[in-house]
Amino acid sequence: LFDSHHDYENINNIKTINDNYGKEAVKVDKEIIEILKSAIKISNETDGYFNPTMGSISDVWKDLFNEAHINSDPDPLEVETAMACVLSNNELSEYIVIDETNSTVELKKLDRCSSRVEIDLGAYSKGYVLDKAYESLLKFESGFMLSAGSSSIITYVPDNAIDLHFSIGITNPNNTSDMLEALQVDNKAISSSGDYQQYFINEEGVRRHHILNPFTGYSENTFRGITLIADSNGGLLDALSTSIYSLKEENVETLIQKMEAEYKLNIEKILIQDDENGNLKLNNDESI
Repeated sequence: LFDSHHDYENINNIKTINDNYGKEAVKVDKEIIEILKSAIKISNETDGYFNPTMGSISDVWKDLFNEAHINSDPDPLEVETAMACVLSNNELSEYIVIDETNSTVELKKLDRCSSRVEIDLGAYSKGYVLDKAYESLLKFESGFMLSAGSSSIITYVPDNAIDLHFSIGITNPNNTSDMLEALQVDNKAISSSGDYQQYFINEEGVRRHHILNPFTGYSENTFRGITLIADSNGGLLDALSTSIYSLKEENVETLIQKMEAEYKLNIEKILIQDDENGNLKLNNDESI
């Protein structure tokens, strides 16, 4: 349902909505209505740093990430043109028209966009789906770990479990076969974002990665990795970790505290950065 790149027989999904851009409303399942309403809400709460309409600009970069991790930046005009098709957070409800009564979604034409606006729920949909799977599995009263690409994880340990624990490793961005820290994560939702899988280094030695700033169309390099942990709400954590990647460091704690209050969560953060010598540091502590 949340796939923005593939068609499925007899299923209207996010791609179907995108394909009908500027045409007509699409009949959709209630889960699509639910996730789009939630995505728009989170976009407003993060002041647009989470944006569910990054499809056009993501398409500009996605084929540049290769196994050699060396490439050139796209033409700045191509970035500018794609960014014209990214809705601001206060435009989302105007151009993504949700009709709950008739269960339809219409993606309206945006005059400044020369191609099309594209909804792309990205990592948010992974955490969102894990939340749904988590809810459906609780009735079995059996411990489990759900993992989507190792970047979105939810664990459950029932009260009657004996010696059942789950642990995860925080990946070393400079050596992905190594880990910086191991954490016990019983009954937790975890989201990780990093610059060490889909990336390339350009001619100027700048690392470009897949987590794009929704205001510029380029990636930021304040952080190398971000892991957020809470008791629940994996979808929110995925959206939040994506948002934080484009924030200035001094604004991170303010946003986390805002979301903790709004969703009644205690969010633990692990922020990985480079220090001035190129060594890694965790949460601004001493370099590793």
